[in-house]
Amino acid sequence: MKRGILFFLILVYATSSFAQQKEPVNILSAGINGAFYGSGDMTGICLVTEYSYILSKHFALNPGVRVGVANNLGDNSFDHLSSLAVNASLSVTPFPKLFDNLKIEIGGLYHHLAKSYGNFIDPTPYGTYMFSSTEYWSEDLWGLLGSVRVNIFDGRNALLGLRADMLTSFDKGYLNCDGLQFGIYFGLKH
Repeated sequence: MKRGILFFLILVYATSSFAQQKEPVNILSAGINGAFYGSGDMTGICLVTEYSYILSKHFALNPGVRVGVANNLGDNSFDHLSSLAVNASLSVTPFPKLFDNLKIEIGGLYHHLAKSYGNFIDPTPYGTYMFSSTEYWSEDLWGLLGSVRVNIFDGRNALLGLRADMLTSFDKGYLNCDGLQFGIYFGLKH
């Protein structure tokens, strides 16, 4: 009887300790960043979506997509840049016991940039513009993405945080900074 009670108590203790452990939670997040694009020295916005597949309390895999745009309109000139980037990265939580809201992320990046710029003549009486010269170029870049994220609110089902991203590319043997982005994101846990 004593062995049966002891076995039962051990079983209840073991079950309750396993039940209290937190299971990894995956996160779907979306955010908006203010972006500085090194190609053309332009500022704009970027929409970021990311899915964090939690591997452990230290690591997560993060595939993501970001779409950005920047415009400048000057005296009889225009400048437009569009950006599409796809990334796959590894997120590291360096101090999960002390500060588990800090995430450092590094990974690979494919970045497509398209830019058009030119000059225009004053509008006609019909409200249309005549262009005197325009140029267009696009390029496909491969590089690295580096991010630092801090969750400022981390609830049971949702989180809110700040992020800083650097987008780089390899071009002719050099590593170039193609963009710096700072913004806010909202995530849903499931």
